Amino acid sequence: MTLPQQRFIFTGIGIFLGVLALLTPFWDVHEPASYVGSLLVWAAILEIVHGFRRAENQARFSAWFSGAITLLIGALMINAILFQQKALVDFILFLFLIDASRYLYSFFRNWRKGKFSWSDLSSGIGNATVVVLIMLFRGKGLEWVISLCGALRIFGTVYHLFTARTGNLENVAEDIIVSLGFKGNKELETLAEKLGKEAEHRAPIDAGWIVSFILILFFIHLGRMGLDQSATGLLSPFVAVIGDIFMALVFAFGFLAPIRTIFRRFTGLFIGSLWKWVQKVPEAERKLFSLRTLAKAWLTRELRLSISIRKSGYSFFNAFRGGLKIGLPFSALLVAVMPVLGMSWYFDTENWAFGTIMPGPEQKRGVRP
Repeated sequence: MTLPQQRFIFTGIGIFLGVLALLTPFWDVHEPASYVGSLLVWAAILEIVHGFRRAENQARFSAWFSGAITLLIGALMINAILFQQKALVDFILFLFLIDASRYLYSFFRNWRKGKFSWSDLSSGIGNATVVVLIMLFRGKGLEWVISLCGALRIFGTVYHLFTARTGNLENVAEDIIVSLGFKGNKELETLAEKLGKEAEHRAPIDAGWIVSFILILFFIHLGRMGLDQSATGLLSPFVAVIGDIFMALVFAFGFLAPIRTIFRRFTGLFIGSLWKWVQKVPEAERKLFSLRTLAKAWLTRELRLSISIRKSGYSFFNAFRGGLKIGLPFSALLVAVMPVLGMSWYFDTENWAFGTIMPGPEQKRGVRP
């Protein structure tokens, strides 16, 4: 899928959500706030996912921050019935005010530097407009205010989805160097390009290991669950393997990825300074065994990991393959120790298979045949 196609898919989904929010007053919706809130949640997920695809660090963080605010507003509106209306409106007003202030501050900061950002200005004005609408029509025609504010928020997200510069796999190394602030540094540019090519050459090998793990898991399930002529005997091992793949992705992106992200946020504070310290001595004059050599080895590892993570953000296929590469060994370990731990509906994918395929009293009791 090309970048223009991806852009139109993301923006098309966003426009559809915005139109649904805008038409809310014309439909017989029992809880308008909850309905518009659910649309905002989907828009937030769309923006957060799109943030991983953006080439510039500032744009990525902006998408995640804006998506988080939209997600919080949507969650509050979905549960509006649980809150006092005045307090809820005031808090949502405060969230819109934060986002408006953030965009306007960014605009004026760039303006002082001689850069005119229409994106920041329009986003700031859009959020400020929502704030004014909420203040003017509070308690009057609340259904229309909710609809219009939700639609404006979603259309603001759509604008960023369409205008943000997304990265592509061919420029991953260049984007990483720019994000580190070392554009024009020949040593780092050469190293990043080399690591990017190594990752491309290693991709078929990784794919082979992934297929091998999946086949091993399949035959493990086949040996435990048996293979007879019934539908259960034929399908259960396949369903269990699908569960293993799901568990691998959950472990990779739900557990390991957040830990790595937090760790990299801390190390990112001094990576630039460490590269500058290493490069104080020209590459040809560095000793084979020294602190600079050790530092460069660790920095190279971090650079390789950054390229891998950025590729996963730019491509769903790379994200899927990377998640399986990281998570399948742990999924295999879970399959191996599960008989010792006993039956678990949460982690034992063989029970998922029986619970999905086999109807009747055995499924209800949670007992294998």
